Amino acid sequence: MTTWEAAGAITRKSNFKNSSGGRNGYGHRLTATALLRAGSNGNGNDKEDGLKHGYNGNRKDEHGVKSGKNIGEKKGNIQFYHELRCGYIRAWNIDSVDKSISALFRHNADIFDICNSYLSGKANEARVYAEFKHAHFVKDANLLLHSDSPFRQIKVFLPLRDITSNNAPFVYHKKSHRFHAWRIFKDLLEFSHYNKKYYDSFSAWSDVELSRFAEKFPELADYESIVTAKAGDVIIADTRGVHGGSILLSDYRLQLGLGYAMLGEFDIGNMPERVKKLVKNT
Repeated sequence: MTTWEAAGAITRKSNFKNSSGGRNGYGHRLTATALLRAGSNGNGNDKEDGLKHGYNGNRKDEHGVKSGKNIGEKKGNIQFYHELRCGYIRAWNIDSVDKSISALFRHNADIFDICNSYLSGKANEARVYAEFKHAHFVKDANLLLHSDSPFRQIKVFLPLRDITSNNAPFVYHKKSHRFHAWRIFKDLLEFSHYNKKYYDSFSAWSDVELSRFAEKFPELADYESIVTAKAGDVIIADTRGVHGGSILLSDYRLQLGLGYAMLGEFDIGNMPERVKKLVKNT
């Protein structure tokens, strides 16, 4: 993994192909309409019902249109999460809609080999999700720069449409994934789950904070990288590193995702023994 580490724990593989040689293995099967239809209640016209039920708010407030609440629901084998105020839908186990997604993406040998090697041969079994973002010029929680975990953790993204600077591209600060004293206190607080009932998060950074940090300590973090991609590219990132989303300016963003973490003992790097003792019962 030397090359990947040198790149700052984010990489992209271009021209990811399906078994028939197509550049985008799923774009013709899993579209935005198909994703919303999978979340419909099955009454009336499937296409119209899926769109209305999914985010237009013409039905009762079961998806939080009026209340502003984020809603989770299960339909068949798919677990949906709706954040309608920011125009964001995530659907877990989406490979139950199209089994080829498992064969070509979830169980892709090259992707798993990269992720499993990076996680010391201890990668867990990943689940597939589809992510759809459609509301323009709207802020959401993912815009805030953050780290997903105090420990190594990988996300794999497969865009089903081209992602330009207008389509809410992924933002990443290379090198920030490495264990170092500069973030150990935040990692400790996040790991302890202190004040979680009040939704406190210690894994977030401001844009100004990271920019100044990258300027002062370039060996520890780079300025932000804007990760654009073509449909069918594969983006792999250690999301212990500081990252975030961006605002959708036009069109929409549709992509598949996988998440890998380590099984067994966590690798907490060079965390001091006295710190480990403080959190051993959390």
